[in-house]
Amino acid sequence: MSTTTQTTGSNTSNLQFNPQAQAMYNQLISGAGNVLGGYTNKPFSGGMFNLGAAQNQKGAQGAGQNIMQALGAQQNPAQAGNAGQGFMANQKATGGRVTSNMSSQANQANIMQAFNRQMGSIGTGMSFSPQVTGQTGNFSQTGSMGGFGSWGMPLISAIGASVADYFKGGGGGGGGG
Repeated sequence: MSTTTQTTGSNTSNLQFNPQAQAMYNQLISGAGNVLGGYTNKPFSGGMFNLGAAQNQKGAQGAGQNIMQALGAQQNPAQAGNAGQGFMANQKATGGRVTSNMSSQANQANIMQAFNRQMGSIGTGMSFSPQVTGQTGNFSQTGSMGGFGSWGMPLISAIGASVADYFKGGGGGGGGG
């Protein structure tokens, strides 16, 4: 004996949006697309890169000036000899190299930040999906149950459980173990 069932149907869903909310969404997407496009296509231009460059360089130059001021404040009139002047010149040259290194590191940091903004904008762009405005679909499902599968497997399972229970000591004749 076999039983076959078939189910068919259709599904339609049309979502409606508030026109004012839809207009705001479209405006935001347009603006965000321009910003993300700028970060993606031109990572070394634009406001964020220029601001980062200015701030990083300002910090490096400020630290360098602090080094030079500290060296000038520690200069002792007793070091008026040639050895003292040479020492101070060496210290100031070292301070200049440190300032140059900080400027270089500031540029590298700004470039890496631009690359991070670029990667973030690419990821955001890749994950973008437009609003769902509706969906229509049809489905069909067919299934059958019959033959040995409809009664044989439950019967075999019941027999197997009874036999296992018998050999575990649950049977009436004092069986095995």
